Amino acid sequence: MSGRLAAAITRLLAFFRKDALDHDLDAELESHLALAIEDNLRRGLAPEEARRRALVSLGGLDATRERHRDARGLPGLDGLIQDVRFALRSLKRELGFSAVVVSVLAVGIGASTAIFSVVDGVLLRPAPLEDLGSLAMPVLLALVVSYFPALRATRVNPAIALRVD
Repeated sequence: MSGRLAAAITRLLAFFRKDALDHDLDAELESHLALAIEDNLRRGLAPEEARRRALVSLGGLDATRERHRDARGLPGLDGLIQDVRFALRSLKRELGFSAVVVSVLAVGIGASTAIFSVVDGVLLRPAPLEDLGSLAMPVLLALVVSYFPALRATRVNPAIALRVD
């Protein structure tokens, strides 16, 4: 377990020291490339061919850099940060569209929260009453009266009209 923890801490620290580690990696790759070129020149190859074969033996500098970065850092977090930066640049380019999107999301989240609060309070949590039957009819009548304006005009008090003695 301590090996995994050490590896995780190393990756996390590497994530925050990218520039220094990239500089070290570039220097190391250049020295490996120079050694491979020198070795190919000693074998009697032309300088152009010696460089080409050295690059092929390393697997390409860019591909090697990417493999090393993926192995040392947090590629998932790197990808997420790149995606967020791209999204922010895109939103900054289209400010009107961004404002509409944020407004629609805010209204949607607010409406969902309000509806859930009502459902939670009315349906999911039990009412703190012992005799729910005495409450059901006045509430039902109040709902009916609120949906039909003609009934509201009669000014009938639902609590008095449905009094159960």
